[in-house]
Amino acid sequence: MGSGIFIDPKTLPHDAGGAIQLFFLLAIYGKILMDASHMISEGSELLLLVPALAGVVGSVVLPVLGAVPDGAIVLFSGMGEDAQEELTIGVGALAGSTIMLLTIPWFLSVVGGRVHIDPTTGLALYKRPHGASKTWSKIPTKLNLKYNGVGILPSIRTMALILILSAGNYLIIQIPAFIYASDPSVHELANDERPWALFGLVTTVMSFTLYLLYQWKISGSDELKNDKIAEITVKNIHSGKISLLGAFGPEFEQALREHHALRQYSIEGRVGEVEGGRVGAEIDLSVSGNRAGLLSPENYGSVSDQDMQSEKHLLKAAVMERLKQICRPFFYRYDRDFTGTLDKSEVSQLFADLGEVPDGEELDGFWEKYDKDKDGNLDFIEFLELVIDHSLKVLHDGHPSGRRESCRSLDRWEEGVEGEERRVGSTRREEDEDAEEEIPEDLKDLPWEMQQSRLKRRSLYMMAVGTMMILVFSDPLIGVLSEVGKRTGIPAFYISFVLSPLVSNGAEVLAAYAYSQRRSSKTISISLSTLMGAALMNATFVLFIFLLLIYVKRLAWTFSAETIAILVVQSVVGLMALSKSQNLWSALLILGLYPFSLGLVYVLENILGFD
Repeated sequence: MGSGIFIDPKTLPHDAGGAIQLFFLLAIYGKILMDASHMISEGSELLLLVPALAGVVGSVVLPVLGAVPDGAIVLFSGMGEDAQEELTIGVGALAGSTIMLLTIPWFLSVVGGRVHIDPTTGLALYKRPHGASKTWSKIPTKLNLKYNGVGILPSIRTMALILILSAGNYLIIQIPAFIYASDPSVHELANDERPWALFGLVTTVMSFTLYLLYQWKISGSDELKNDKIAEITVKNIHSGKISLLGAFGPEFEQALREHHALRQYSIEGRVGEVEGGRVGAEIDLSVSGNRAGLLSPENYGSVSDQDMQSEKHLLKAAVMERLKQICRPFFYRYDRDFTGTLDKSEVSQLFADLGEVPDGEELDGFWEKYDKDKDGNLDFIEFLELVIDHSLKVLHDGHPSGRRESCRSLDRWEEGVEGEERRVGSTRREEDEDAEEEIPEDLKDLPWEMQQSRLKRRSLYMMAVGTMMILVFSDPLIGVLSEVGKRTGIPAFYISFVLSPLVSNGAEVLAAYAYSQRRSSKTISISLSTLMGAALMNATFVLFIFLLLIYVKRLAWTFSAETIAILVVQSVVGLMALSKSQNLWSALLILGLYPFSLGLVYVLENILGFD
């Protein structure tokens, strides 16, 4: 620590000036590691926008990279000359991260995502109950600790069971620590615990692998994961990092072109009849009939009418099926009340997230055109037609911004009213020039393949730089934390318990709270699953690193009080998450577990003589 580019905190003066320097180093290293954690999180999220990688990223990459900061702190805490002493910083990071994730952001998520709870059934009300007045809102206007809360989906209850089971990994090393607690020296205790540490290495690897395999297995059908991918996609469309069509991919664009050709064929009535003549060419979807490559009628060509009609119906079914598969996650993402339809507020939110704000007249126009059954809502098929028309407009105009009169101008465009289209297009281009300043030049309006390439390069760069920063600055941070503990008289465990999670888990906390504020059963489930997933990584991936240090460096596991605190919090939160809803009273109880765990460690160590 005394050599190299970093200041050795032990050499700082033992006066007020030295204390200021020490805390300045703590702030600088903490800020660097916090930024590095955010870079890893944002970089891995960008990979979710690459369809070929979304499954493996969501199920494997995101959980592992999220645990890298805590794992690095644990690793470097056991690599120094005073490894046995500084390992308390590592266990502080492990315990603090696990307990903080399962308490403070959990409480904030329940408060932020709270809705009414039915006094009779005990279920959270995400849609208007039968017989409720038209002024009813799922968002409570007054706090009610008993009848305000959130609903918990079955997938979260499954995660809760896995969380409870993963606590068994701690017992594999903790039970021998109880048995050999009377050993006369730390060296003998380390030798007695060593075989159990090896056994724990095996079980943590197995648990880690099984959890990732489970995530991989459900990645294709997990609605929550698909909803999270849609959420991240919308965020990046809104920020200008990708375009609407870039998010959907080339399959969607090609399917759109085919759909447009088939729809235009139906409008024309007969294929290839242009000014009384017939063109004898096969359908070519790559012809650039205009700047977007959309076909004009003379490009369609014809075979016999009977054969073409048969092929058209087969092609139309296949095209619509592809469009449905691509758009379905977005429909679920905006169906906040789980009714299977979208109302005007949900559709308005969709366009707002895309950077466009339709006024009341435009929304009424949407409903007039797309609400075929006139029930006041759009079902999935009606929603699909809206997305198709909007995306065709994007293809034609070349940019998604400024969607005023887009539906009407799309109709005029398909009907061939070129003069009006040029006027609208000119206005839109002027609006686009004003809006384009916020969109990164390197990704704006690029072809899909180039966007995907840039996304992957940017993602890998952010993850690599973030990981490198964590590996470089974790060791000096540990030295500073240790020195702060010595100079303040506060055990390093408590300092690491409080400060390390702020550095390593800030991204999870912010993401969980942001998801919960959308107030749907799906978004609150995303919030809670994010928090439990991070805790599961601590009980497998991070604990594996800890046990590896114990085994390889022949260190002793002398952290019974800390382990008991982790087990209590993990078990209580897991059991409480097995219910179908959770009210504010339950959230307050979970929040209280954070100070309770600190007090429990103090009592066990200083009064009952543990460790």
